[in-house]
Amino acid sequence: RAHGLPLPGNITQQQLDQLGDINAWAWGRRYSTPHFARLAVGAFLGELLAVMAPAVAAPAHDTAAPRMQIVSGHDSTVIAVLCALDAFDDRWPPYAAHLELELLRETGTGRHTVRLRYQDARARMLGHGLDGVAWETFQ
Repeated sequence: RAHGLPLPGNITQQQLDQLGDINAWAWGRRYSTPHFARLAVGAFLGELLAVMAPAVAAPAHDTAAPRMQIVSGHDSTVIAVLCALDAFDDRWPPYAAHLELELLRETGTGRHTVRLRYQDARARMLGHGLDGVAWETFQ
């Protein structure tokens, strides 16, 4: 319901919730094929990789590479990115949903890991656990 207006006609809150669940499921299926996900957000993810790659290549204390990049998009874009990362949970993103991709460097080894956070919680991606995936896998 938007703007505090009542639901139209004989539609109940339960029916509205069910329609929302079906809609989220349908969008998730749409973007769940690698080919479609690549068409939908492949260019965006490529640009993101291009921003992250210099930070991976730079020495540990080099501050020339960007430390943060902020981008914005619509809820349907969030779904497409989550699907491309195999992290969509079949629920429509809430208003002002956000996801974060953290690039971590392991002290000592210099090994890089990419970790996903969705709605302030760690999330699994690309078939891996909450600790993220190796940079080489993420690419």
